[in-house]
Amino acid sequence: MTVLAPIAQREAVLRALVHEPALTAASLVAPLFVMAGDGPPVDISSMPGVRRLNLADTLRECEALAALGIRAVALFPVIASTHKDDAGSYARRRTGFSRASCAR
Repeated sequence: MTVLAPIAQREAVLRALVHEPALTAASLVAPLFVMAGDGPPVDISSMPGVRRLNLADTLRECEALAALGIRAVALFPVIASTHKDDAGSYARRRTGFSRASCAR
């Protein structure tokens, strides 16, 4: 014997399936490209309009994003080729730039 849900419940389920999703600033994650040192921002040639920022500028950018309601960032630190190996050991070092940029 099949028990049917009340009409209001069935309609609510159908509405949930077909409704337009809400996209808000809180739903976004901003990618930030970070470099060591305190130099000026550097254009990334493969991504027009995107710049690599020093840590201080990155922190200011995070504050500006938070003021807009964007609560998450994905940090992409540049690693010098001399620090790269097949195991990614530099990224796991406690004193490495990757950890320092995330700690701030």
